Amino acid sequence: MRRLAKPLTGEYSCPGVRIPPSPPLFPLALLAFLATGLAAAGCARRVLRIESDPPGATIRLDGVELGEAPVEEEFTYAGVREIEASLEGHETTRALVPIRVPIWSRFPFDLLFEALLPFPHLDVHEVRLSLPPREPPPPPEDVGEILERANALRHERPEDP
Repeated sequence: MRRLAKPLTGEYSCPGVRIPPSPPLFPLALLAFLATGLAAAGCARRVLRIESDPPGATIRLDGVELGEAPVEEEFTYAGVREIEASLEGHETTRALVPIRVPIWSRFPFDLLFEALLPFPHLDVHEVRLSLPPREPPPPPEDVGEILERANALRHERPEDP
């Protein structure tokens, strides 16, 4: 830039004026890196993957039906989530699952990982629920026998509460 500021004759037109040097390239490169990182901020993807044993169970997350297992659901915040799995012929299973925040999502590390580094992060939490088979109902008893037992219980009760 200094050469462009000099007149072609080689003499300065204003001898008391000094032209400042060009700024160094490192701060400009750092600024470009930070701008790229900020443009790609929020690249963390948090996924809750729910599987069931046996597969194909209907999955509810916090009371909202998601579909048949295995399912994946993206989430924003960590905490305790209620998961329910139900399948025909099996017991319904409910579980309270704590989702913990990874170290790279805690302050001050979240500023570095999510705001300044321009590549995506994948945070996967896997939950596997077992559904035990439902016990078959007991064989039906004779109706007459049930009625006799009911009448016997009625007569055994006290008159006054």
